[in-house]
Amino acid sequence: MCQELIYLDSARIYKEESDLQLANAYERLGTIYFTKCMFGLAMENFVQAQALLLKYPQGVNKEMIRLYNNIGTVLHKQGEYDEAIASFKKSLDLFQIETQTWKDSTLEQALCHENFGLELAMTKNFEESIFNLKKAYVQKMHVCGESHPLLAENLIKMGFVLNKTEKPNKALKFLERALQMQFECKAKEMENISIYDEQAKAYLSKNNLSKACDEISKSLAIKKQNLSEDHISYASTHMLQGAVYKMEKNPLEAVKSFMSALEVLKKKVSFQHPDIVQLYSEMGNIYLDLNLYEKAADCYSKCIQIFSDSHHPEDEQTKLIQNLHQKCKKLQTDQDHKNRCLSQTPIAQMQSLTFRRLRDASSPGQTPDKSMRPKKGLLLSACGMCGGS
Repeated sequence: MCQELIYLDSARIYKEESDLQLANAYERLGTIYFTKCMFGLAMENFVQAQALLLKYPQGVNKEMIRLYNNIGTVLHKQGEYDEAIASFKKSLDLFQIETQTWKDSTLEQALCHENFGLELAMTKNFEESIFNLKKAYVQKMHVCGESHPLLAENLIKMGFVLNKTEKPNKALKFLERALQMQFECKAKEMENISIYDEQAKAYLSKNNLSKACDEISKSLAIKKQNLSEDHISYASTHMLQGAVYKMEKNPLEAVKSFMSALEVLKKKVSFQHPDIVQLYSEMGNIYLDLNLYEKAADCYSKCIQIFSDSHHPEDEQTKLIQNLHQKCKKLQTDQDHKNRCLSQTPIAQMQSLTFRRLRDASSPGQTPDKSMRPKKGLLLSACGMCGGS
């Protein structure tokens, strides 16, 4: 980091001679912030680089392609999928201009298609997503051969998309091939985290909790050995653990895991991130099943607030959550009314009066009056109605 800051300062000194040098410095600094999961600072530096490159009418397409790709990647991490798609699309459009003169563009173009394909999956355009991922795989294989970490990356993303389309068996085939490829290439253990996480999702879809837990444990062991406790990668672990607890009919433990995921995400991404909406929605569903209507309504209310703040279009998801929110409020109102009615029944009123008299009779300075004591049979009857012995 220090070397990059020095480089940036040097670039600023020579700014008048070369905006390109300064743009390169901002981009390099943004990349470092990105690897540290400091997405806001990464974006600031990429935007600075972009502003400088836009001053040049021509001759910087290669740099702009890389920059649009980097900006799209940050937007993906921030959950701004539509904006990310637009950025990757600009990158691919520039390739149409540059490919004629850029002989070594195949790998860079493959990366753009791969990222573009992943982003399309986030907006549920799965057909186009898989098309772009397959195109990227062929381009990578043309450059890298049949076994390479870059090909494994593509297979992991294919597994991710297939999990989202609820095709766990197909997803597992791609993920198992990716893991085999990583071992063949002697890739770092850290590169396997996303494979184990995606395999856990696939096994959860197949209701195979035992294997899902095994994959979560493998992923968690690598994270504990290599990452800080507040690393954003832990959010996916907590979410997976919550899903396991939910399927095991252990709702309170599921909520604890989802809350842990929320704590990690709130430190790393904006409150409007789709994963935060998903977590509040999941907790709302659990509270609703437990008849904890007030807590459920609060979770759904947070989802609605996020939709409002992020100008989310009204779709099936927003309508569903709005309906659930209204349902919880009605159920809570009905429950409050029922409780008030129960508190006004003769038995409840007699019980309340009895204990009030006992309390007053035992107050300092007062002599207990035998006439104020309840009859034994009546008191036992009242306690019995309330589940006493």
